[in-house]
Amino acid sequence: MISIYEPLDHYQKKERYAIFLAGGIKSAPNWQKDAISYIKEKYNHLEIDILNPRRKEKFSDDDYDARLDQVKWEFRNLRQADVILFWFPEKAPCTTTLFELGYWLNFSNVVVGVNPGHYKEKSVKTQIDLLNKSRIGVKIKVVSTLEETLDNAITFLNKRYDL
Repeated sequence: MISIYEPLDHYQKKERYAIFLAGGIKSAPNWQKDAISYIKEKYNHLEIDILNPRRKEKFSDDDYDARLDQVKWEFRNLRQADVILFWFPEKAPCTTTLFELGYWLNFSNVVVGVNPGHYKEKSVKTQIDLLNKSRIGVKIKVVSTLEETLDNAITFLNKRYDL
C-alpha cells in the first residue's frame, strides 16, 4: 500500500521505505500528482511512503511563515527519505531543486530525471557526468521521462533493501 505525506503532515520514519519527490513546484505542472498515480498503479503492492512537497493550497511568496514551514518540512523529510527522486519538468525554473540536487549528489540515494528541453538539461547532465567520473561506487543515471525516473527509484529501493 502506498501512503502519501504532504506539507505540513508530520512524517515519522517507519518500517517502510520512503521516496521524496524533489523537483519543480513553482511555475511547474503538477507532475507530483502524475508520479503518485503512476506509483499507485504500477507499484501499489509495495509498502512505500511518498513524501510530496507540493501543497494542496498555494501560498504567497510574501508569506514568510508559510515559506519557512515549507522549507523546514522539506529539510526534515529529505533526510528521512530512503531515495530522493529529482525531476526537472519542462518550463519550470527549479532554482531550489538545483540547489538541493547540488547538496544531495554527495549521497548515494538519488535518482534524477530531466525532461528534454528543460533549460538546465545539459548543465544537470554535465555535472552528474563529471561527478560519476570521479566517484567510486554508485553512479547516477539521468533519464528523460518521469516514468523512467520513478522506475529507477523503485529499482534503487529493490537493490538496496530487497523489497
